[in-house]
Amino acid sequence: KKLSRNSGSREALFRSLIRSLVLGGKMETPKIKAKAIQGDVAKLLGLVANDSLSSRRLVMSRLANDKEVADKLFEMKPITEKRNSGFTRIINLPSRKGDNASLARIEFVDTLEKPKEKKEKETK
Repeated sequence: KKLSRNSGSREALFRSLIRSLVLGGKMETPKIKAKAIQGDVAKLLGLVANDSLSSRRLVMSRLANDKEVADKLFEMKPITEKRNSGFTRIINLPSRKGDNASLARIEFVDTLEKPKEKKEKETK
């Protein structure tokens, strides 16, 4: 999908959408943009599953050397061990009121569960 942009602008848009998705875990965007980045996210997570030096360099190059997002992606390695594909889901939302654009929420199917901290009982 070209999304009425030249290649440089389109790549920058996709990088920023992927950044928002990885850092937030989910995001709301027009449906066409969500569908456009779904394959890119799957390819990045496929590289994460390999976890070699060359795959780390490829992930960094595709994310324009964004170390924060790359590190967060490599923290998702347990997710890639559970499934081979289908890492994200797209949920349709009502249309946007201003321009009637069809919106969607894209999110990861599996999430990393943080261990719950045990509350220590206060002794008196």
